[in-house]
Amino acid sequence: MSLYDRVVMHESRIKLSDDEQKALEAAAEKLKRRGTKTGGRFRDIKIYTYILAEPARRRRLDHFGNEGQGWDSEGWEEAYAAPLRKEVEALLGKDFSVDIGDKGHVYVYLKKKKS
Repeated sequence: MSLYDRVVMHESRIKLSDDEQKALEAAAEKLKRRGTKTGGRFRDIKIYTYILAEPARRRRLDHFGNEGQGWDSEGWEEAYAAPLRKEVEALLGKDFSVDIGDKGHVYVYLKKKKS
């Protein structure tokens, strides 16, 4: 079983409240409709206990910079990850945190409300 399959199986055991599920679905819908300047429209959006989205203009760290050899992490962060993160955060608002994986995918997490 691959690591991806194990993570998905683990995620399927975690239950979201109805409000959390609705918030993630609304955020995913915003991503579908709007897209971003840096990443373009989103080709694929999956909802787990977080959102996993693939931008049409996805830039992978292992393919970025160094004359095609990849792994220019500072350049990738400055040119792709930071601007994309900022655009998605602005689009979705303060209830979500955003991370960009090294394969260029966008991960959106619902921030837990303090009780």
